[in-house]
Amino acid sequence: MWQKVKDHLAVIGAVLLLVVVVLAKYSSFMISLLTAKSKAEVDSATKQDAALKAQEQSDNAKADALVKEAAALPSLENPVPEDWDKK
Repeated sequence: MWQKVKDHLAVIGAVLLLVVVVLAKYSSFMISLLTAKSKAEVDSATKQDAALKAQEQSDNAKADALVKEAAALPSLENPVPEDWDKK
């Protein structure tokens, strides 16, 4: 009878060991998957950040050009003659 119990305990121990090994491999796989996903997310955010910086620089250059254009407008004004209402 002890031999039967010993055999059952050996089988249960082997199954438990297999479960522990599978869980350890699964957690290692999940960590690797999450790490790869996070790296891809960081790379995507970096690319998007670079694109937004380029857009911001372009917009700033356009705004500066508009400010210079607006500053030059008063020199283009033609004064209204004093007799504008007599013609």
